[in-house]
Amino acid sequence: LHYPLRRQRQMCIRDSYNKTETFQWYKEGVSEPLENGAKYAGADSNSLTIYDCQTTDEGIYYCKGTYTEAGPIVVEAQSTAGGELAIKELKSYYPFESTQSDAQGTYTPDVVGGKHAYLMGGASVVTNPEDPNTLIGGFLSLVNPRGGAHTQYAEIADVSVAHHKDITISCWVKPTILDLDYERYARVFDFGEDNENYFYLTLLHRTNTARCVVNLDNGERQTDGIGPIGYGTQWLYVALTIEDITEMNDEGEEETTTTGKIYINGELRPNDDDLYGSELRHPSEIEKPLNYLGKAISTAETYPNFNGLIDELKIYNYAQTAEEIAREYMAVRTDVEFLCNLDDYDLGDWDYDENCRVDLLDLAVMAEKWLLNYFIYPN
Repeated sequence: LHYPLRRQRQMCIRDSYNKTETFQWYKEGVSEPLENGAKYAGADSNSLTIYDCQTTDEGIYYCKGTYTEAGPIVVEAQSTAGGELAIKELKSYYPFESTQSDAQGTYTPDVVGGKHAYLMGGASVVTNPEDPNTLIGGFLSLVNPRGGAHTQYAEIADVSVAHHKDITISCWVKPTILDLDYERYARVFDFGEDNENYFYLTLLHRTNTARCVVNLDNGERQTDGIGPIGYGTQWLYVALTIEDITEMNDEGEEETTTTGKIYINGELRPNDDDLYGSELRHPSEIEKPLNYLGKAISTAETYPNFNGLIDELKIYNYAQTAEEIAREYMAVRTDVEFLCNLDDYDLGDWDYDENCRVDLLDLAVMAEKWLLNYFIYPN
């Protein structure tokens, strides 16, 4: 579970064996048991409280219990699943405002997490404030033209950059052009290992349809977002979220699904079935020694590199809400009056002009249909 910084977090063993006599909590990777004090309470009970949560407290916590059988024999058991503590925060941020060099090459810094992106094959960061493409200062420029060599991309060397159970990845992108015959499946990002294990986002599955694919051991799942992407030459704000969502099923039981959603220009976008989000996998299920911006990991087919500009890339270790994503977009596009919160939207039956509110125009349509019916009368 994700909690804000400095809040307290409680974990419980809900279904402990009724003969359990002792409990002891541990943190994965630490051999010594936890002790009660300023940081922990209930370390020797079935309920652990962690105070003043910091990033150093992140990790998996589990409990061991014992009971005594006749003999006497002391039986020890460990909780079948640990509880994860993760602090909700921005983990990596690439503003693409500068470049630096080290032994590995030229990189543009991650100003939050230090997981820098190295510029490969001639990729560059443009920081000229008078450049007509400038959105917010500098940007990453990837020039991979049709008919030319596709060599430019960026690579993040740190394998943990997107290794989060829940995640938000957002950025501004400006494709040079989008055409199904040339740019289809060009990656905005692609994180993974090989042809059978990867996690990518493309703006062009079909015209005006972005797609995220998570492939684990060649078992592929995807989610689409249909929206006003167009054919390039314009800045777009794209955000992807992945999280567990728990809902009641038809039998009245709780059912949890790992769900991916795509937002375009601040609004949640539907898929072909007019649904907002589809079942995906957690990015943390995939090993990610390769982490590319603008290049595909899979070599099963020849995929084009991304041709265009990328800016303000951010990676969070939780799924942002529709409201948070909309506000990030409107903080840049200050001319936008409002966006529709389609995550909670339930006015579709009355919103005839689809402007996210029931107004006089909708009431006029209702009045026009007043007393119309489909009754069938006997002869």
